[in-house]
Amino acid sequence: MCLPAFPPKKRKSKMKKLRVLYRASFLSGKLLTIAAATEKNGKAEIAVKNIFPYRGEGANNIFSVSKSVVSLAIGFLFDEGKVLPTDKIEKYLGKYIPEDADAGWREVTLNDLFHHKTGSGQAVDFDLFDTSSWEDKEWLCTLFLYPNVERIGKDWRYSDGNYYILGRVVRELTGKSVFAYLDEKLFSPLGFSYHVWASDPQGNGMGGSGLFLRVRDMAKLGILWKNKGTYEGKRYLSEEWITLCETPDDPTHRYGFGVRKNGKEYTITGMNGQGIWFCDDDDTVFAWQSGKGNGMAFACSLLHKLRWI
Repeated sequence: MCLPAFPPKKRKSKMKKLRVLYRASFLSGKLLTIAAATEKNGKAEIAVKNIFPYRGEGANNIFSVSKSVVSLAIGFLFDEGKVLPTDKIEKYLGKYIPEDADAGWREVTLNDLFHHKTGSGQAVDFDLFDTSSWEDKEWLCTLFLYPNVERIGKDWRYSDGNYYILGRVVRELTGKSVFAYLDEKLFSPLGFSYHVWASDPQGNGMGGSGLFLRVRDMAKLGILWKNKGTYEGKRYLSEEWITLCETPDDPTHRYGFGVRKNGKEYTITGMNGQGIWFCDDDDTVFAWQSGKGNGMAFACSLLHKLRWI
């Protein structure tokens, strides 16, 4: 597959970065494809390299990278003044909280969902759970029936269910699934293709996982994140919202709204080695898809510190 041509002055440095990461791909275990992206004069420049024998440029499940995309959907609503991170979920989804659910669920805020601190004792992994076994086909009711056995806003328990709930907030406020809403607000304007979001029986995107994207389109999201909400000179989301998403709530997990920050570096990762990496003092964004392992985030960080990329 031919790589897109960069301007002569930039081509060598960008191609060198991609080649170095390509050679370091053994760290990821089973890397499929990788992209390097930057913006020059208001235009995105994206190069894609497939790892033999992977061919083509299809869409793959980006797993928990999906969480950061849900955060972008909430961001549009935040910028329109329709939602605040401090809002309690009861304000939007109270009708779905069963009467016999723990009262704590009515105190949970959007912030608690973003940070995986709902107090729920159950970590839900949609990629490992058999949701067909849930008796209630309204997934919200099932999730809200898990007891709040931990401290709300304090104790960390990572769960795909939290971002599914956030996706349902999007539906309540827009009348559209999180996928349909983002397709209109972001995916189509940025020229995404071959994208789809796995859904529940009612057509609601899974939120915490299940978004299928091309690595090229992951790189576009990376540019948007790095540029604090702009892409090719157009502002899509406020810098205020992107900064909120990228700001960790505690030093242990370094986790914002689906984004991890370590010093000047940011990573957005998913199961089996999917990810996006960018840094405040580097103009290049990297995105990758893998079949196993998650060593590329480490490779990006290490090689950046060594000034090899």
